Amino acid sequence: MPKKDPEKCFVCEKEASTRCTNCQIYYYCSKECQKIHWKSKHSKHCQRLSKLCKLCLKNDPFCEHEQGICSDCGEIYCGECIRAGKPAQVIFCPYCRKCFIDRIDEKAFQNLLNLEKRAEAGDKRLQKSKDYLFICIAGRYLKGCGVEKSIEKAAEYYKKTNSPLAFFNLWCLEEDDHPKAIEYLKKASEGGYSKAQYIYALKLKQDNKDSHTQESIDFLKKAALSGYPDAEFELGLAFQLGLIPGDEKERPEKSIFWYNRAAEKNHGGAYNNLGVIYKNGLGIIGDMEKAKTYFEKSHILGNKEGTFGLGTIYEEDREFKIAMNYYRLAAEKDFPPAFHQMALIILRKQFAIRDIEKERSKNVEDALNFMKRGANLGCRSSQSYISRLQEAMGDGNPPLIDKWLIWERFFAEN
Repeated sequence: MPKKDPEKCFVCEKEASTRCTNCQIYYYCSKECQKIHWKSKHSKHCQRLSKLCKLCLKNDPFCEHEQGICSDCGEIYCGECIRAGKPAQVIFCPYCRKCFIDRIDEKAFQNLLNLEKRAEAGDKRLQKSKDYLFICIAGRYLKGCGVEKSIEKAAEYYKKTNSPLAFFNLWCLEEDDHPKAIEYLKKASEGGYSKAQYIYALKLKQDNKDSHTQESIDFLKKAALSGYPDAEFELGLAFQLGLIPGDEKERPEKSIFWYNRAAEKNHGGAYNNLGVIYKNGLGIIGDMEKAKTYFEKSHILGNKEGTFGLGTIYEEDREFKIAMNYYRLAAEKDFPPAFHQMALIILRKQFAIRDIEKERSKNVEDALNFMKRGANLGCRSSQSYISRLQEAMGDGNPPLIDKWLIWERFFAEN
């Protein structure tokens, strides 16, 4: 285990022997130096600093739902700092200077149990972090980290705290339609956990026949305002589809605002919907260059709808080969409209170029197979084409040359 260099006095830079007991940030070599600092500036900032993460002095770890804990001393650190140190987990605890934060071995688990005993015995320094301590112990039981896996023990520790994160995890452990599960999810939402607020809003919408209620809108807005990207995207979609009451003229502006907020957090669906808005000029002046840029970003993030959207841009520019490549990529992710568009490109090219009979027949059959796959995956356009084509073919099995004539006439008309 690496050792840290001795801390230096903030005032005179000699080797420190003590530190501020309230904020736990500044070190001193003597009470005299501590008094000098207190009288100069520290008295004005100590209380505020005591609430900040000791690693970054920026975030309040108790305002987040992802934190890290030192298993030796129980100090809590913000999620941003913990994520920055993973997966190597090389963040040294600046409070006790003994261990790495978020250790998951057996010794670390035993240390957490010892911290629990101290907290329940009334240790003042651990009272603030007691709720998160219980959540950490529950998480270790849930994943079997340093202890034998036990869902019952995990639930027992989650129930010891009123933390929104604990209520959310209890919801995860219950059957989805169990009355207690909905109660836990509601408590987590009311406690301010943004992910719970988003899921609860969608459940309320689902229970109301896929129509938003005032309660579902309120929870969705709370989650979006706290920066949860899925909620920002869903709120943008609700404004775009007119599911939220308000001025019709403001809908495009509000939907774009929330899509942009989600896109800033690399939400692929938000980039795709922005692309659709600018491509089709939905409530705004269309801009194909902007649409292409948004579709490209969505595609890079792995969103199959964005990949398909990029294909439509190239198809409209008559760059069919590039369009087919993007449609194939979307089809590999089982996106139904991609199969339909591939079939149409093949058929349009087929009936424009007279080819030898064998190759021509194969191309048409390939196109129809794509269309059938799209229809099987639920693409309504493909289902409609297949249904009408079957009507055009009739009950019999006409000769191949007659099939071509029927197909050629059908696709020319459709």
